[in-house]
Amino acid sequence: MTHQPSRKTRSRRRKFSRFWRAFWQDTSALWREFRRPVLTFLIATLIGGFIYGELRVIAGQERMAYADLPYAMIQLMTLQGIPEEQAPEELYLVAFWYLMPMIGLYLIGRGAVDFVRVFFNRSERRRAWEEALASTYRQHIIVLGIGNVGLRVIHTLDDMGFEVVAIDNRSLSPTRMQDLRGRGVPLIIGEGSSQVTLEKAQIAEADALVVCTSNDLINLTVTIRARDINPHVRIVVRMWDHRLRAQLKDYLGVEVLSASELAAPAFAGAGFGVDIAQTLEVGATQYSVFRLTIRAGSLFAGQTIRALQNDNDMDIVLHERAGRVQVHPEHDLQVCPDDELVIFARHQQIRDLVMQNRHAIHQYRNGDQQQRHVVVVGVGNVGLRVTRALCAIGLPVVAVDQRLGGERRDELKDLNVRVITADGSHATTLEQADLANAQAIIVCTSDDLVNLTVAVLARDINPNLRIVVRMWDDRIANQLKRHLGVAAVLSASELAAPAFAGAAFGVSIAQTLEIEGTRYSVFRMTVEPGSQLEGDRVEHLEHIHQMDIVLCERNGIVDVHPDHDNIVRAGDTLILFAQHVQLTQLVANNRRREILRP
Repeated sequence: MTHQPSRKTRSRRRKFSRFWRAFWQDTSALWREFRRPVLTFLIATLIGGFIYGELRVIAGQERMAYADLPYAMIQLMTLQGIPEEQAPEELYLVAFWYLMPMIGLYLIGRGAVDFVRVFFNRSERRRAWEEALASTYRQHIIVLGIGNVGLRVIHTLDDMGFEVVAIDNRSLSPTRMQDLRGRGVPLIIGEGSSQVTLEKAQIAEADALVVCTSNDLINLTVTIRARDINPHVRIVVRMWDHRLRAQLKDYLGVEVLSASELAAPAFAGAGFGVDIAQTLEVGATQYSVFRLTIRAGSLFAGQTIRALQNDNDMDIVLHERAGRVQVHPEHDLQVCPDDELVIFARHQQIRDLVMQNRHAIHQYRNGDQQQRHVVVVGVGNVGLRVTRALCAIGLPVVAVDQRLGGERRDELKDLNVRVITADGSHATTLEQADLANAQAIIVCTSDDLVNLTVAVLARDINPNLRIVVRMWDDRIANQLKRHLGVAAVLSASELAAPAFAGAAFGVSIAQTLEIEGTRYSVFRMTVEPGSQLEGDRVEHLEHIHQMDIVLCERNGIVDVHPDHDNIVRAGDTLILFAQHVQLTQLVANNRRREILRP
């Protein structure tokens, strides 16, 4: 049996090979830039020196050693003259005494200009090196638009082991540049809609392009240009306007995602007190994965995994107790207070399941399920999606925003949402929203400082309030939780990044859940013909990959928690729950036939 190099070894070899190829490309670019002065110097010293030496012989002077002739030309260029020799009388030799200083002046002047340009404009050389490095990439993923979403997408792809080239139309901040360099991601600076820029990023050789600027028009323009250059590249586009999504998918064959829509369920769930991943739609039904901590005296406490799954038509994909994590837990395991469960169920069941966990059996059966309202501050792209998600769960919502357009206001009215048009960072506005009697506030404007201000005011008004804050800068997340008692600090871009990254290589990924230091993901994939997954039993696949197959759709028939003896067929759509690091290997196994070993 032949020994196969490890993944790390292959990665090191690729990086070594890429470095030397980039070095050669960069050196070639330098030669093209400085070839004129270099060629001028070589011709003047070598060829000019040889001609000068031969002319001296013709003039009847002593022949100079060939090795001394280039040095003699350099002396003439620098106005030093030739030692122990008077100016010649022959005109054809005198010409060298006038011509060489002029050539020397040109070389010195050109060299000084180039030195100043390179020394004071180092970014130009850096840009040339980045382009040389990008030219060596093949079967990579291009991320265009390195804003909050784009940067998170790069982090996710790089962590999964994919090779990435970044594009942005301007230089990034020093912090972001250092981030990209630390990950070895080359950055091409230029307009993404330009064919030259896309070609510098090797769009013709790329596996996928992720277009995630915050401007729908730019994203649309880039998508059309990229499709013209490479008809086969997989394209993932960030798009707010839902009216364009179906057309883009039908006519251009691209995957269209909205960062705010992907993040909304997590914000809504946090306001309700549950950790919800992004919703996955299978057929006409929406499914969600969420994390639940079992409360003492709740309807769930004391029941077995099998009983909970059968009674509630759901799948418990993970169980955690006192730091011990079990994916695909045993059916006879009894659930105890303070256990953590990760549950896969229909989205419309979430509220009912959470209520069962909050109440004792007699309270739940007596209908003690009345819900207090949730206040949403900031009804922008994210806030509107969060409001929709809360209403879909069945929670009453009060929306607060200083500026609301007519179309957005009409939609909120249709959702029976009470709207307050005022500045949410003022205490009087929050009191008007009856914050003292609310169960939660979700602060999701696009300004971190405003969100922080609202969170502080909300805590003063209601010390028992559940507070959820949208925040890009995650460095202060722990301080907010510790000092203000904030229930969750979420970033819309971070929540959406896994979905964008997964779409780039053909997999639908829901939000990543971190449990006991390990990241888990729910993702959807279609089994490819002839792949390693085809023809295997559900139980065997779950065992060797340490995952849970929570759903299988075949010919429009959906089977939640399929039987262990079921055979996986080509064309089946699977919803899987597994460790985040296993995703890359699972995708690879779905593309090629290899021998499976436990």
